Amino acid sequence: MKLLKMIQCYILLVILLRMNGYTGVITDEEWENAVVFISGKMDDETIEKIKEDIKEQGESWWSIQHFGIGMDIRNMLRKGGFDWDDGAIDKYWTEILQEILKRSDTR
Repeated sequence: MKLLKMIQCYILLVILLRMNGYTGVITDEEWENAVVFISGKMDDETIEKIKEDIKEQGESWWSIQHFGIGMDIRNMLRKGGFDWDDGAIDKYWTEILQEILKRSDTR
């Protein structure tokens, strides 16, 4: 029964988001531009600190950091001219950060 209620809530959320113009979809070019833009705002020391925090916080790091580095990244995207709806920014900030961290390993 709990699962059914969760599914119903999720469906309702998706319907409401789409009614308000949320698609949550960005192009490959927008993705790459965002990764390059945000990574350009981070020095090596910041990247290493984020890696340590993620290691310490485990799988739930993204929820712990939603109002920390997550807010910083979302605000940088907005101020940087990424005209994405809030749903897309919320959806992609963790993936953008993970891509930056992955790429930093090859520097």
